[in-house]
Amino acid sequence: RLERVEDLYRSFDFYAENSGPAPVPAQWNQFQVQNVDFTYPESSPLFHNLNLRLHKNALVALVGASGSGKSSFIRLLNRLQDPTTGSLKFDDQAFADFNIKSLRDNVCVIAQEPFFLSASIRDNLLLAY
Repeated sequence: RLERVEDLYRSFDFYAENSGPAPVPAQWNQFQVQNVDFTYPESSPLFHNLNLRLHKNALVALVGASGSGKSSFIRLLNRLQDPTTGSLKFDDQAFADFNIKSLRDNVCVIAQEPFFLSASIRDNLLLAY
């Protein structure tokens, strides 16, 4: 069952090995978004000059209307997309320098809507084991 989830991750290149060699540091103090612009191809800009600074252990909720950029921000946070300009950082080290596997092993996102695979409820619940 877990193999199915790992196959899904690999199919989306979740654990790309061609990213930066650095692992996410074990100790960091701040998460920073610095001067981030983001635009999907063939679209108008979604973020322009976005700046944010969060201290370690901060609890954050993203709220807003549909289409306001919440999911896109999460995609940037997990490096499923990269900003058009600007950077996301832990302290002074840019996400682009980190190994994607290390980054995704250290970033947790809890979605409002649960995600289930096309399987029984039992099989979905057993994915963690």
